Amino acid sequence: MKVQMFFRDHNPPHFHVHFAKRNCICLLDGTLHEGELPTKKLAEVQEWAALYPAALAEDWDLCAEGKTPNPIPGLD
Repeated sequence: MKVQMFFRDHNPPHFHVHFAKRNCICLLDGTLHEGELPTKKLAEVQEWAALYPAALAEDWDLCAEGKTPNPIPGLD
């Protein structure tokens, strides 16, 4: 899976997830907002988002300002 935030992206605060040929947008709490992912992969995204709510919010703010976001560890 690849998770991305984009500079000066639209609200609500969110991140993009790419897996295989599927793409979705999730809110910062991991809630599916648009698109689709396999159920198991969405559960992983939600688990990950629950571990890093402050980091995700900080990165959203940085991207909104056009600044480089900080890396967030994966679930490994």
